[in-house]
Amino acid sequence: MKFPGLFMALASSILLSTASFAQESIKGNIETWCNVTCPSEISDSKQFEVQVDLKGIASATKVQANLMYIKSDGKFGGMLKVGKAFDAPAGDSTHKFSYKFAAKADAGEGIIAVFLSPDGSWDKKTKSGNGPKMKIILSPAAKVLEEKKAPESVTFKKSWLCFVSSGDDNKKYVEGDDWEVKIDYYLDPSEDWGGTQINLWCLGPWIDCPDNKYTMKRGHERYSGLGGKTKIAPGKGSYTYKMKMPKAMERNSLLLIAFFVGADGQNWPWQVRSNGPWFIRKDGFFELGSDKAGNLFKYGEAIQLKAVLKNADNSDKTMSYRIYNTKGAVEDEGKVQFKAEKSGQAVDIKPNIKSKGTFLLEAEVEGWEKRSVSFAVIPDVLKITGGRETQFGFTVHDGTREEAVKIGAMLGFTSCRYFFGWRNVQPARDVWNLEERDKNIDILNKYGIKPWLCIVQPPVWVMNAPAQDVGYFPFPFDEEGWRGAVKELSTRYKGKIIGFEWLNEIIPGKICVNPVEDYMKFCRIGNEVSKSVDPSMKSLLAGGLWPQDFRQNLFRAGIGQYIDVLPVHYSNGSAIREIKNDLAANGLENKVKIWDDETAWGISSWKKPPVEDLTDWRQSNWVLTNFTDELVNGTEKIIYFGGAPSPTGDWYYIYDDCTPRPSAAALAVYTSKMFNAKPLGAFMLGESGLFHLFERDGKALLVSSSYQDGGEDIDIICGGTSLSMTDWQGNESSVMVKERSAKLALRPLRCYVEGGELDVLKRYIVPVVHGELPAAGRGKSMVESTQISYIPQMSVLKGTPAKLYVTIMNLYDFDLKGKIEVESKTGLSKKPELVFSVEKGKEKLLDIDLAFSADVKPGAFEMELKTSFEKESLPPVSKPFKVTVLSPDSVGNLLKNSGFEEKGGTEGSAADWSGSGKNGRRVDSQKAVPGLGDFVYEFSNTNGKYETIYQGRNVEPGSSYLYSAWINAQGIPAGSNINQVLTDGAKKDLHDVRVFKSAAKTNGWQLILMKYNADPMLASSAFAPVVNGNGKVSFDNIRLSAYDGSEYAAECVKTDKAPSIDGKLDEWKKSSPIPLIGENQLVKLKPDYKWEVKNLCGAAYLNWDKDKLYLSVEARDNVHSVPSAGEKAEESDGLTIAFQPAFRTPGSDFKAFSYYVSAAVPGGGSGKYTLYRPEKQSGGFKAGHLARDSSVYQLEIKHAEGTTIYEIAIPWSETGIVPVFGTKFGMSIQLNDNDGYGREAFMEWGGGLRPAWAPDHFGVVTITE
Repeated sequence: MKFPGLFMALASSILLSTASFAQESIKGNIETWCNVTCPSEISDSKQFEVQVDLKGIASATKVQANLMYIKSDGKFGGMLKVGKAFDAPAGDSTHKFSYKFAAKADAGEGIIAVFLSPDGSWDKKTKSGNGPKMKIILSPAAKVLEEKKAPESVTFKKSWLCFVSSGDDNKKYVEGDDWEVKIDYYLDPSEDWGGTQINLWCLGPWIDCPDNKYTMKRGHERYSGLGGKTKIAPGKGSYTYKMKMPKAMERNSLLLIAFFVGADGQNWPWQVRSNGPWFIRKDGFFELGSDKAGNLFKYGEAIQLKAVLKNADNSDKTMSYRIYNTKGAVEDEGKVQFKAEKSGQAVDIKPNIKSKGTFLLEAEVEGWEKRSVSFAVIPDVLKITGGRETQFGFTVHDGTREEAVKIGAMLGFTSCRYFFGWRNVQPARDVWNLEERDKNIDILNKYGIKPWLCIVQPPVWVMNAPAQDVGYFPFPFDEEGWRGAVKELSTRYKGKIIGFEWLNEIIPGKICVNPVEDYMKFCRIGNEVSKSVDPSMKSLLAGGLWPQDFRQNLFRAGIGQYIDVLPVHYSNGSAIREIKNDLAANGLENKVKIWDDETAWGISSWKKPPVEDLTDWRQSNWVLTNFTDELVNGTEKIIYFGGAPSPTGDWYYIYDDCTPRPSAAALAVYTSKMFNAKPLGAFMLGESGLFHLFERDGKALLVSSSYQDGGEDIDIICGGTSLSMTDWQGNESSVMVKERSAKLALRPLRCYVEGGELDVLKRYIVPVVHGELPAAGRGKSMVESTQISYIPQMSVLKGTPAKLYVTIMNLYDFDLKGKIEVESKTGLSKKPELVFSVEKGKEKLLDIDLAFSADVKPGAFEMELKTSFEKESLPPVSKPFKVTVLSPDSVGNLLKNSGFEEKGGTEGSAADWSGSGKNGRRVDSQKAVPGLGDFVYEFSNTNGKYETIYQGRNVEPGSSYLYSAWINAQGIPAGSNINQVLTDGAKKDLHDVRVFKSAAKTNGWQLILMKYNADPMLASSAFAPVVNGNGKVSFDNIRLSAYDGSEYAAECVKTDKAPSIDGKLDEWKKSSPIPLIGENQLVKLKPDYKWEVKNLCGAAYLNWDKDKLYLSVEARDNVHSVPSAGEKAEESDGLTIAFQPAFRTPGSDFKAFSYYVSAAVPGGGSGKYTLYRPEKQSGGFKAGHLARDSSVYQLEIKHAEGTTIYEIAIPWSETGIVPVFGTKFGMSIQLNDNDGYGREAFMEWGGGLRPAWAPDHFGVVTITE
């Protein structure tokens, strides 16, 4: 999650540059819906007006026009002035905007960026575009600033500043109180040109999650009269800002940002941050509260609240109060009479509360005022856990109050993610500022909470890059400086912290030439140094690391050896399954643990009526839903994204005064229920009932709900005599069990169900239907996250045989016998069934033939697996699953003209692709790497605009797809959006960081990919490579295919004429090249290996006819060395090729086999080349040399001028693969490199060849026409 701050709000607005610029004039049209009239010249010294005429607008909306600028060097500058938002009626309307902007010495041209949005937010824009360019004439003042700009010798990296103190975190300040902020600094003389200042901003509450009802935009509330600039002299010094607490709002917080300002009036390119203290209002007559931390009362404790008087007037008064519960109902009400004798006097309120959970006290004294405060009645979690470690934790920053930490412990948290701002801690190599952090860590430890330090905001001195605020990307760094920092922190906090997290939510970014290599080095040094101090230190990968392709590149490069934990963010079970698959593919499933160390659901409470926030259960339901689903799927630890007091609510469970939101009680109930609970599995009942089953102390615990809007009554066979249902706030009710069955009234808001017989409930998870579980959406809001489902899906090509695989897991201490049968109302020509017998504690794989009718139409078919047991105590179970019958046109790559070989109707365009912008075109590929056709699509110098090409494709809602591209980025990151329109007309676009995005500069061509989970409510989608920047970026071989359990997919293309096996590729069909092209597919076996395109890269091609499979590889290899044959052939230049003929068939890994191919002479026969099948990977076929003598294989290898051609013809009889249209088989391939010093590296496509043989992780190949 990004740190709150002003620049975040501005950054989101910069996205307005995505539209194309109009031609230069004082009037300009934006498509057909808008005309912009503006001056041809503007100046920072004068106010000016712009007229926006809207035309034919379909419905009432809001219009906003912001002033952006282009730098004098042609690069995009950013925002000059935010325009006011106006209401715009349907039809035509005219709006006038006035602007006065501050001087920017580098400003060259201004642009008015117009957008329409129903609520005024950019995220919900319906139209956007830019007006004509306006020349910016600098005023004399701006010219003076231009003359005072920083000399080129200034690096902004020799000076530093840091917050030493920003107030007392545990003092309750009152508006008007004296308040001091102390900043230490060093200004290097060489970086002071004409005078330097320190500027301090003091910003108010940050609204991060507007609810679009009471708050419409992200941003800070503001206080006046705080901070400011002060002149400083070169050298080391200290400055104390002496201020008074400002006029208080209803709820309050302070964010402090300090930075240097140069003689040119420009801010230096980096800043430091700190949280300020909390304060309250001075006026008013009373404040509500209690003597309990957070107003949290344990079950059974007497509830006593109080009103503490202010400005007492010695009069007789009556306080009327009313207490609401989370249903919005009045729980209690009454009156208290008192005499207001003095300030500080406490008036006790002793309500009669019989239920549990969170409550709101509203109290009013006539003639004075009306106030409210929340409190909660929660379980004694510490008593339940006995102080032992739980699976749960929370999040803190510097300045978190001790009361908030104590509350975290009361809610059951025993670990903590501490955002550790490195720049403020170590502003210079030899300067440390740790006293505040010492205190924070000691407070956490005092309450039994162990943190780990999430390293963020690196200091500029450690960066081997221009000085800047590093956000969410790796950076080149001073290795010794980083090593020393980790050593100091590890030594200082040994025994007090869990370990370190190496940055947060990083993407490749723009400042690393090789982000994978730089980040690998960052983790390696951090891990080695911290463990040298304390071997128990945990090493965490950057939390929420995305896009998926970047994470996979890191694993391929070997980062798994340097981490103990892979943290995900805002996750659910489907994402955890995906992560587990990635770990298994890299042999890390038993080494690296999975945590979710940032998850919550955010919703602003700012300006929201307190009773309305009290009754909003969505934040709590995120916990009961997503946390639970993650636990069932193997997450070891979950960290709630919150813990500090918050005036705006957002992600947090306590308000600024540490009083509880409803999620605080929900978390306490959750941790008390889940402590020592062992996850068993999940199942569906009814129309959309979701059940997660746990075993706790030998008893069954269900977390249950229904996705039906109004809920549903679901019959569950559970055993026992009665069930106990506990709601999200801890209130219990009972449900009668009759004849072993109960009717549960379930709603979308989840609840806990206890009291059923564990053996009876376990039978729901005994049969496991194999198939792809739908991927629930992931995001930081409920809107972005779709329903969790445990209804497996499988697909079958029409006219081909289909099998259903079922595993029977015997979870009992007795043998299990029974029968399974499949029922379907339509589609099947007969009802299949099968009996089974499974020994106690074992499992068995069953397969059933699914015979579809000959006239079946493509589409999705809902079916049920019915499992009956011989043992009378176990009633039958029905489990739903879905089979999609595919039409032939859904096989293979779904995108047309994916290699841009067919030209479009206009110059530079490509057939089947639409585009925006004038800087993209179809160009000659120069055959830079094997596998490129004659053309690629190239963008160049987009000058601050986002430009894209896109192709619309209808895909199956709720299904998963593999989306990939070959990219070559030379100054511009290559990425892609996926534009989605849902059935209700809403847009739900996925932007590049959620799809894929490369570094700004790649070392040649690379494969980039992601698994795309289509929204269950999808109506249409478009796949849109997108770029923004100066430089060049090229795309080729863009693919979209059904996801089949692998991140690698290709087609084996039918040939009418068998290609000659002669060392030439002119007869091969090359429409589906398999890439072995780039550094992100490279595995180095020797650290000093220096890779270049000419040294190792290639492309493979697969063709077929009824008799044989044909495989060829075109490889670049500047040194051809083949010293070894036979078992050691992998050590030579050559190929390792592996096949799995029964790909994705459970229990069939034994059928997989591999070949070693090289130009080494096998010896002992007439064969010229090595084709060798190792015994340990033979799949039941003949092992050893296969081409040493006469052979059923054909093989040719030719090396000339740095290129090696491999061609192999393999009889289908040697593979176990059935060669018919639509057949899928597994394949992985390695291109090995030996330059005369042993094998040093290899390129790989597909997984499962190393570090361990794992055929389930091979790539997938589909046989096509």
